[in-house]
Amino acid sequence: MTNKTLNSLLIIIFALIFYSCSQSPDDIIDKSIKASGGEEAYKNLKSISCSMKTTVLNFELMSNLFFKLPDKMRAEYIFQDKKGIGIINGNTGWSYSDTIIPLDEVALNTLKSQMESQLEFFINPLYNYPKKGLKVEYVGDEKLDGKDVYKIRTIAKDSSEFYYFIDKNTYLIQRSNSKTVVNNVFVEATAIFSNYKKINGLLIPHVIGIFTEGKKTAEMKFERVDINTNLDDELFSVSSLK
Repeated sequence: MTNKTLNSLLIIIFALIFYSCSQSPDDIIDKSIKASGGEEAYKNLKSISCSMKTTVLNFELMSNLFFKLPDKMRAEYIFQDKKGIGIINGNTGWSYSDTIIPLDEVALNTLKSQMESQLEFFINPLYNYPKKGLKVEYVGDEKLDGKDVYKIRTIAKDSSEFYYFIDKNTYLIQRSNSKTVVNNVFVEATAIFSNYKKINGLLIPHVIGIFTEGKKTAEMKFERVDINTNLDDELFSVSSLK
């Protein structure tokens, strides 16, 4: 065997070893989805409701969220004795504070985007990622707060990026770093997920810390989470605001 042939063979062998040892993002994502409840549980998910307290600086905002999948959402907010409500029912929506206001297309899409981002607190954000139009890649392994984690990157059609840090032992998402497009400007933030609790077979983080520029700017605590309870369609109608 010539040296040239031997070198070529060694290159092929090392390439095969590297390929076999490298991580597939889909393998990690599949295990993460299974750890947080499993694909079947997500397929059977019909409704979510919760009460939560959000602390921003020294202010507290109480809210109740209701989701009836696939396209009905309601948010109730109480801040300093003032109450606001937003409703989405398919391609129609309303807001209410002192009066009922039908949402135009821009306001509807803004509210829908906000509520869909909150929905991902309950549904693993990597679930069904191809249908969301996301590209994913395995970035590598890291240490996070003393734990070994996988780092997965997603890229959306609008160029928004998320980095998910997945615990190697539990396969639960511990942290996300995001760079999202808001009003044509990229906004960066970090979310830290903790206090996972099992609700009807789904593991859901009950405490979420939000950080910008390394400083904690908000914390959300879920005081109640209900899965697959019966939510009347009336809750998502304009008549519920009268």
